[in-house]
Amino acid sequence: MSLPGHFVLHFRFGSADTGYVRHLRARKAPAVRPPLNKILYVDDERDVRLVAEISLTRIGGYEVQVAESGTDALEQLREFDADLVLLDVVMPGMDGPTTLHQMRLDPATARLPVAFVTARHQPYDLQRYRLLGIAGVIAKPFDPMSLPSQVLNIWDGVSRPAAG
Repeated sequence: MSLPGHFVLHFRFGSADTGYVRHLRARKAPAVRPPLNKILYVDDERDVRLVAEISLTRIGGYEVQVAESGTDALEQLREFDADLVLLDVVMPGMDGPTTLHQMRLDPATARLPVAFVTARHQPYDLQRYRLLGIAGVIAKPFDPMSLPSQVLNIWDGVSRPAAG
């Protein structure tokens, strides 16, 4: 008998003479979301952009494009079909929250998941960022070896319907 939301798998172990049957209960597989492939990394510090790009491409295997400002990011998003944007909070000119606001005004980028990468990650800051509707926060300075797994954890938390 199967419970709602479950299915039963039957495995036969041993010879046909012994006939051991094992029942395993498993949950239905969750809906499949498209994989994370393309990331736009936005930071005004050239060295940080370079480290992030190397980490995300060589360790994470992602296709990464970098932008040096919020304005540059908005221009690149017209051509680069990013799955996720990693956005520095403190930048000259257009800062991260302002860039995010401009993205939300454009129907083409309004639903694009954004995570902040910032040295400002006190509880008050995190609460304020979440009110802006971001997908997550990566603390600076970040460890280049663990950056791809941090990004994947954020992506796993993003509830976005599959393209179709």
